Amino acid sequence: MLLFVASFMPKRLSCITALLAGIAATSSCGEANNNNFTANGMPINPLCLALTYDSSFTPYLDEPDDLNINRVLDLNACNVSTTKGSMTVNPKEAGCPRTLEKGGKDFASYSFPWGANDNYDMNQRKGCLSYEYIGKSKSGIDVLHVRSFGGGTGQFSNIILVKRIPMKRYNFDEKLGHQWDEENFIGLLNVGEIWGGDRASGSFLEINLTGNRLNGTRYSPDNNATGGTKRVNFSFQLP
Repeated sequence: MLLFVASFMPKRLSCITALLAGIAATSSCGEANNNNFTANGMPINPLCLALTYDSSFTPYLDEPDDLNINRVLDLNACNVSTTKGSMTVNPKEAGCPRTLEKGGKDFASYSFPWGANDNYDMNQRKGCLSYEYIGKSKSGIDVLHVRSFGGGTGQFSNIILVKRIPMKRYNFDEKLGHQWDEENFIGLLNVGEIWGGDRASGSFLEINLTGNRLNGTRYSPDNNATGGTKRVNFSFQLP
């Protein structure tokens, strides 16, 4: 089991965290791998994924005012601004288990203290975000199965569609003689969602991606969340 807990540092040094974690890093701070769900050689934190569709998670960032989820999310900044919880790659603990019977590739989870207090005490009741990377569609969309729960009884299952976009930021620097300092970064943009459900009521069990089509099995949305057993097949055409 590999554990990565990022410490905060300035944005321009964010790629160094990949080296500190013992992962092969790219030479640029603006590279995304199309074969897995990483940015700059590092697994993307599930918290960064959640921030593209739920603003309630912003307090868990070290600098919550630094990122605007209504715009393209800066992964270089987000991945090193998540120290109020902990990310685990391929975790085995019961708190955030794998849930797909078939279909997931890369897997990562982010555990956080439920009811975020000023101390962010990880010894109190924990919540969890996790994703299983399904793959990239023919149209270039990253498909992920996301599970989330905040320490209560609900355990929610959804399919999230995002795009990783190589971008440039231009910072005006008078010290350089009124020139623009160029900075590469990976942007994360939420482009769609397929809501599943809570536990045995709608949760996805198997997800397969072929071209631009998703198919597999899920619990029937008509089931009771705590005791349903009926399964149904699904098939969705992606944009």
